[in-house]
Amino acid sequence: MSSQDEKYALCYHATKKAMMNTYEDLVGIIQKGNPHNLPDPKLQLQFLSGWMQVIQGIEDSYNVDGRDKIKTIIN
Repeated sequence: MSSQDEKYALCYHATKKAMMNTYEDLVGIIQKGNPHNLPDPKLQLQFLSGWMQVIQGIEDSYNVDGRDKIKTIIN
């Protein structure tokens, strides 16, 4: 793997981790009744889930390392 490929992989995993952290934050906010009055956290969670499913599809298609599997929302 070239240094450029390593850079892309590190950035990819950092972005995925940030998305998963945001997912966890939104779930917690919803469970606590949205104490900070965020604009529609359930809708935000649905948008985020859609993007996370795209990422999972890419990983599945290219057999990318599956650590930190993407979470899906069950409504």
